[in-house]
Amino acid sequence: MMLTKRKAENPNFTGSENKILTEFEKSKAKRAKLETKTEKKDKDSKLKNSLLKVKKNTQIPDDSLIPKNRSITTKKGKDNKLQKRLPKVKKSAGIPNESKIPKNANTLGKKKLIKYGTKKKKSLPNGQKPDDVDWKEFKKAQKKLKEKRKEGSEPSRYQLSVKAKEVWEELRRDDTPEAKKAALCSNLYSTLRGNFNELIFAHDTVRVVECIVASAPLPIKQAVFDELKNNLMLIVKSKYAHFYILKVLRYGTKEQRQNVIQMFRGHVVSLLRHKIGSKVLETAYNDWANALERAEICQEFYGPEFKIFKEEGIYTLNDAVAKHPDKKVAFLNYLKEALEPVIEKGLFQHSVVHRLLFEYLSMCGEKEKEELIQSLRGACVEMLHTRDGARITMICLWHGTTKAILSEISSNIKEIAFHEHGRKVIMYLLAGRDTRYTHPQVIDILKQGDNNVHSKKELGVRHRELRDAISPSLLNSVVEDVEEWFSTNANILVLLDILEHCNGDLKPVHEAIAKTVCSLEKVEDKDKNQVLPVEHTGAHFLMKKLMQLDKKRHESGLSNLFTSTLLDQLTADVISTWISTNRGAFTLVLMLETEIPTIKDELGEKLATFKKALKKESTKGATVLLSKLSK
Repeated sequence: MMLTKRKAENPNFTGSENKILTEFEKSKAKRAKLETKTEKKDKDSKLKNSLLKVKKNTQIPDDSLIPKNRSITTKKGKDNKLQKRLPKVKKSAGIPNESKIPKNANTLGKKKLIKYGTKKKKSLPNGQKPDDVDWKEFKKAQKKLKEKRKEGSEPSRYQLSVKAKEVWEELRRDDTPEAKKAALCSNLYSTLRGNFNELIFAHDTVRVVECIVASAPLPIKQAVFDELKNNLMLIVKSKYAHFYILKVLRYGTKEQRQNVIQMFRGHVVSLLRHKIGSKVLETAYNDWANALERAEICQEFYGPEFKIFKEEGIYTLNDAVAKHPDKKVAFLNYLKEALEPVIEKGLFQHSVVHRLLFEYLSMCGEKEKEELIQSLRGACVEMLHTRDGARITMICLWHGTTKAILSEISSNIKEIAFHEHGRKVIMYLLAGRDTRYTHPQVIDILKQGDNNVHSKKELGVRHRELRDAISPSLLNSVVEDVEEWFSTNANILVLLDILEHCNGDLKPVHEAIAKTVCSLEKVEDKDKNQVLPVEHTGAHFLMKKLMQLDKKRHESGLSNLFTSTLLDQLTADVISTWISTNRGAFTLVLMLETEIPTIKDELGEKLATFKKALKKESTKGATVLLSKLSK
């Protein structure tokens, strides 16, 4: 190009001149190419070092930016792919482009590392040094700036909230006299009148409004409610303002509560799906609504027509189907569609949800029931606190596998057996539907699950299999920690049920109990007194029942008896201690009254040497025991 241009400018060039000019141009082009390559290499080297520094300070793995055995300079082939990949990697890692990387890249990386627990240094005015600053004035200036930021575009609104909170601070105190509270409420209402619809949605001023509802006289409460009643649906769904509705339900008048519940009309289904609105709906339904209002709330889940037209006499889904039998499928489908978003959001803790789920499970088909149960199995624990929730859990259990349930019970056997309500489960597994342990009404409810598709065996066979499955865990638990089973009278009642109904080898359990009651170390009874184990009320009751049970077992031909095991533990020291106490002597009387020949003869031989000691005792038990031995 340059040669052509030169020729055009100087057409009289000779051949030698043209040759020199050509070599000069080639040399110049080669030198320019070499310089470009060197500059590019230096630039790539700087970029690579900067990237490595930034990568080190931002804790990016080596392989995420530069693969091993790869050059970072642009070449043909594979390195072109690397060069195209670098911008994406740098962008995802928050690294600036190569043209924007400063020389102090290492310092830049350190600035990005935030140390928690350190305060950001405040910038000083006009570049002053810390020693030259009046810190009191500086803090006042900072405070004014903060207040100015809070004021925003409406300083009058901010000043209004500040005045309201100053009055609220005095109003909410417990030591403020009632007369002064009334005056403060009147002053506060006159200050905020006309602004409640805006202040109600702020996290701080809504507390002022709540305090007015809780403390103000009735006319002021009504005036505030009248100002807000047109926006109640927005308030119900607000993160902070919904607390005002809860205060109205608690401290408001009967008419105000009715207005709130009537406000739900037509919006119940959407409110139940709302995380915040569902809490307000649940409080109104569970704590304040009457039977008719609860029925009207539930009607909206049966069909869209019930949002506008409520029908008398429909309190449950069963009532709606009985009144409109041709709409049963439509009612069930609409109820299912309304509950599906609630289940997906995990809003299982509300009693209104439990009622609707139980109504649906009671009337839907087996296929629909199986589908819903699959969704509810993980939430059964969250629903146990209500009556309908407990029944839903029973339905889930009836459609579950027995092995999974029993394995869970076996792994937590003592926790369940020692619980006030959990012990009823253990007694049911062992004794079945015995009215001594389970109320007849509860048995009637349990009978509803007898005909489910998973229970194909007879009731007696099922109970025997359940008892056989749970017995080993119960017996092992007693042997491992018999003292804990003796700790309360309630636990001893469960222990008696175990010894009466469990299947398996009872000998280890009998030995553990016998060693405990024959111990001469004193224990604490229910009155916090130190007594011998044989004098403990629960222990004495347990031995009495076990000896009565041994009498029946001996008549039935059984040989595994608790009384014979106890007899083996009666040493001379134990007998000497027992006859000196009333209950200890009566325990020996109970052993003789079993009328088992071997026990009666052996015990008589052991007690023969203690007749003189018995005559010296004045307790009723010693007198009865002596008369038994004299026969």
